[in-house]
Amino acid sequence: LQKHFRTIPTGPWSDAPHTAVVVPIPSNTPDKPAAFMIAGVSVRLKFDAFYRDFFELLRTQVALAIASARTYEEERKRDDKLQKSELRLHESERRYQSLFDSIDEGFCVIEMLFDHQQKPVDYRFVEVNPAFEKQTGMHDATGKRMLEFVSSIEPIGWRIMAAWR
Repeated sequence: LQKHFRTIPTGPWSDAPHTAVVVPIPSNTPDKPAAFMIAGVSVRLKFDAFYRDFFELLRTQVALAIASARTYEEERKRDDKLQKSELRLHESERRYQSLFDSIDEGFCVIEMLFDHQQKPVDYRFVEVNPAFEKQTGMHDATGKRMLEFVSSIEPIGWRIMAAWR
């Protein structure tokens, strides 16, 4: 080691290591290590199976730490993307609502309601704009059924609406 490095830290001992081991740190990609750990071998200890097991344990701990850090970073990036997507969605909804509320034409979104034979029997107002309320006189229609406003619906109306099903 002294040939390759000017100074080698001794740690708590006065004797610097003379040799080192290069330990590949595994990644989740086969045959591609995440990193390499270079560790000095103490001159005071025999480099035996116990010492090798220590490096194996160290290697495993470092690999887990790297994997955890990468997982955290991936989750953070996903969270960032999700937050950006949510912001874009909210902005899109705000623009839609602004347009929906400001147009002069009466507009509504309805949900068809069917009986057990799948024949249309009524419809519920899912969303209405202010112009719809003004032009029809049906105030607070959102969430209500059409039959709350009228006593019956003409059969021709059902045929037209059923065609759009």
